[in-house]
Amino acid sequence: MFNPTIILGIGTFGGNVVSHLRTLVYEELGVPGLPIFRFVHISSHEDDEIRPIPSNQESNQLWQSLQIIKATIPTKDISTLEYRMDPDNTLHKVDPGWHEWFDKDILRLPAAAYEAGAGNIRMMGRACLWNKWRKIKPQLRNMMLQINQNEAEAQTNDVLRNYYINKGMDKLAQQNTYVNRGEPRVYIIGSLCGGTGSGMLIDLAHFFKSYPQFAPLNFGIFAVPDMATVNKRGNERLAANCLSALIEIDFFMHNGTRYSAQLPGDDAATVCADIPFNYIQLISPSSRGEGVRPSFTVGNSADPNPETILELSHLCSTSMFFELLGGAQGIKAGIHADYNVRYPDWRKRNPVDPGYLKMFAGFGSATAHYPKYRIAGAAAAKIILTKLIDWSGKTITIDPVTKEETINPKNFDQRKLKRIAEVWLTNAYKQSRSILRTGSKGTGSLRNEWEKEYTNLFLPASTPVSWSAEELRRKLTAQPTKDPFSARFGRNSAYAELLTDRLPQFSDSIYHAIKKIFHAALKGILQARSLTDLPDLAQLEFVLSVMINSVIPKWIDRLPADAVDYVTINQVEPILQEFGEVENSLAIKASMTKDYVRDFYREKAILKYRHALAAAHERLEDVLFREVLMTLKDKFQQDLKGSLSQVANKVEKCISRLEEQFKENSTVHEWKNVLYIFKNAKGGIKKDIQESIQLFSDADWIRVFDAFPDASGSIFDRLMDKKEDYMPFINDLSEKVAQKIMVSMDLEGFEIINELITQNYGNDLTRLAESSDVLTETKSDFNDIFHNDHPHLICGGSNSNLNNLKAHLSRSGNEDFSGVPKTDTEMQHMLNFYQELGGIAIDELKAYPTMKAKYDDAFMSDDFTQRILHTHKDPSSVNIEKYHRFEELKKASGPGKPPLMDIAMEFIQDLMFEYHPPGKMVFEWKEPDSAFEESIQFNPDDPDVFLWGLVEYEHGYREFKDKIRRCLLGLNDQEMMERLGKLRNRTKDEHPNNNKRIKDVMDKYNKAFINKEYLPWWKE
Repeated sequence: MFNPTIILGIGTFGGNVVSHLRTLVYEELGVPGLPIFRFVHISSHEDDEIRPIPSNQESNQLWQSLQIIKATIPTKDISTLEYRMDPDNTLHKVDPGWHEWFDKDILRLPAAAYEAGAGNIRMMGRACLWNKWRKIKPQLRNMMLQINQNEAEAQTNDVLRNYYINKGMDKLAQQNTYVNRGEPRVYIIGSLCGGTGSGMLIDLAHFFKSYPQFAPLNFGIFAVPDMATVNKRGNERLAANCLSALIEIDFFMHNGTRYSAQLPGDDAATVCADIPFNYIQLISPSSRGEGVRPSFTVGNSADPNPETILELSHLCSTSMFFELLGGAQGIKAGIHADYNVRYPDWRKRNPVDPGYLKMFAGFGSATAHYPKYRIAGAAAAKIILTKLIDWSGKTITIDPVTKEETINPKNFDQRKLKRIAEVWLTNAYKQSRSILRTGSKGTGSLRNEWEKEYTNLFLPASTPVSWSAEELRRKLTAQPTKDPFSARFGRNSAYAELLTDRLPQFSDSIYHAIKKIFHAALKGILQARSLTDLPDLAQLEFVLSVMINSVIPKWIDRLPADAVDYVTINQVEPILQEFGEVENSLAIKASMTKDYVRDFYREKAILKYRHALAAAHERLEDVLFREVLMTLKDKFQQDLKGSLSQVANKVEKCISRLEEQFKENSTVHEWKNVLYIFKNAKGGIKKDIQESIQLFSDADWIRVFDAFPDASGSIFDRLMDKKEDYMPFINDLSEKVAQKIMVSMDLEGFEIINELITQNYGNDLTRLAESSDVLTETKSDFNDIFHNDHPHLICGGSNSNLNNLKAHLSRSGNEDFSGVPKTDTEMQHMLNFYQELGGIAIDELKAYPTMKAKYDDAFMSDDFTQRILHTHKDPSSVNIEKYHRFEELKKASGPGKPPLMDIAMEFIQDLMFEYHPPGKMVFEWKEPDSAFEESIQFNPDDPDVFLWGLVEYEHGYREFKDKIRRCLLGLNDQEMMERLGKLRNRTKDEHPNNNKRIKDVMDKYNKAFINKEYLPWWKE
């Protein structure tokens, strides 16, 4: 079953973990998430550099994207925050949290710093979150609501059902639902070394815990430095930050602590008495295991080490992947620090010893992983690179000796392309000629009107005709009958005006017709359709160049000699007059023909008339067309050729970007103890990439390109849009091609366990298993609640291959497989070794003494950037010492070691407390260097009140423990037995029918206690 889950990465480290985890989910499911998942990255960098893989696409639904939330403090906000942090301001009632929690000194940095990370200041990280909280809060709340909706469950079931069907897991595919709606989860991931993650984690955890309708399980996964990092010069701030964050986490993870803060925009303070995290995992590289780098650096701008940040984040994300999707999440949930998997009631809490950070765990993980997505991504980059090179009119040649690839221009047939240019212009001219024959304002085509009316004149005799030639002239000219017929064609005449109006339209029509043809050809190229005439952009550009520089001038030269003199519309009048005379003459002849010529001559007369009129009209069009052609060259150069150049430029950029992407993807660089590939980098990766390229057919191009209009327009539309950036296009294209390839990969070939063993990678595999030792470095005497019997979980491969693996590792000395209940056969391309420990105190970390020393140095610094270590301006507000003292006085340390408070209250009450009338009992002690005694009243009915008051005083607390020791040592054996007898009788009187209570008393104060065998068993 899968739980609704928000995976929230804070800061650089957290963002890398979430991004890579999303990649792994995409690699397995074919979609970058599930509708009940949300992958979120909160960054304090305005220009965040984490690039999601796969990239966020416009067509993505929310659950398919890495949602990046910017939490910064723009320059315009600084003055407002200064005012709100000022103790004398009047805005405390609006947002009192700023004044209560923040030190105003954090705003003394240069203004630009507040949008470029938290500057390794944890309080700054918290301030960045608070400054944007009004926007961030509804986003996070909506995510939690969305993943718990019925629609999200239904969509998730559809995705997973298809996934199981595709993997041939028919039984799983028949389940009604795969979603456990009752237990939403929130993973909060970050580094404790910097300012962003460690500054925001407490507020974010309590935000989710404070909504009762959510009731999520919060899991914290935090990077801490190991010994090598802590001891490295220049990492003082990292160490101090880490310890201050651990102090705060430790404080809020204990019973009795309470979180209360009124965040910006909230009407009241958020109050939460629940622990912020159900469990916490600390991770760091350590010196254990061959090949593991001894340190990592995160959050230190002076000494960045992004490579190891990525390595650690990938290790973390692979472990999380198996918890989310490995088919073993139910088992793995049972081996965290607050459970004990060895017993039937393993889901019951197994409390960590008092004084320890409850549910505090470290984990180790190592994964053999065949990177389907990276291989497919590299193949996709190669495929698209080849396509772009082809578009740009170039070709890839491979040196037969060196095998190096070079890009060279193609050779093409210029005569063929010149013919294409002539055809384009001819077709455009034919499509546009009708414009010159179209009348204006409803007059219709003059030429068509002539033909229609003269046809009526020459109808058979049996048809009554009332028109004469003179009437025809009157109808056509709308002039008085006495005016000459040719007057219609003079200067400023209706016909001259009509041509003047239509001439620009004629010019535009030819241009747009050519542009339409050009766009159709360009679209065909970019949509990967088969075009024999125009296979690339370079040839298309040549066609336009030929049309501009050759075809159009040639057409002008070909115009009739007697038309060359006519350049502008004002100089057309003579030809118009001539055209009018021809028309007038034909009208007179037609009139005479009607009266004196027999019927069988009528059709010939009409035909002769039409030919004469057409010749005159075409002669006129030649004159006008010359003027049109003169303007086309400028139009092409300014607009159409510019559009093509823009597309060509974008293609060149795409090629450059794809070359970078291909190099990045084809070099599968990972941490040696996290990633092993059975076809390794000695040549296998290149071979796998080439094989993957074969999985993508020419027909797949059509399907990939056809998917674009459903998103944000076709490739053609996006490249032609001046506002469109080429990067989203290339990312979208790459993702679609990579997914096609990845889906086609045959997982049956990824029997990774068997491959690793049979192909002689055994030594690497053994080191891989060994490197799953816990990564958080602890002292040898750490408090291990599993008593060195740690559960193991191995995922991947088949049962037979698992047996081979177990046999191989047993021969190599790895013999502990008692905790392997089953294998997970779903993840055939991944093998995960997992080991978990639980229950350590902060001071049991190996690096603790060094971190503490650097913390103390920073705390006393005059430099505010070093001094401000905590997220609260009063560091004493998160002092956990009194809670540790309280727990030590209340805890039972085993048989013969009862709680110290029980001893004081039940066994030696008369010796521990002074009796003051009227009926008061007090505990008294004298502080060092003081002449006065301190005292706290003890009420037997409410001993916790006494304890909480006592632990406020370090010397009083120590004196209380020492007095218990002195009192017990001062009693002889007989006195000890007498006191036990009195306690037994008192218990019997108070609980006469409860023998168990009596037995509990006798077990608590057993023989070992009476004989003082362990005294003192507590820390003095």
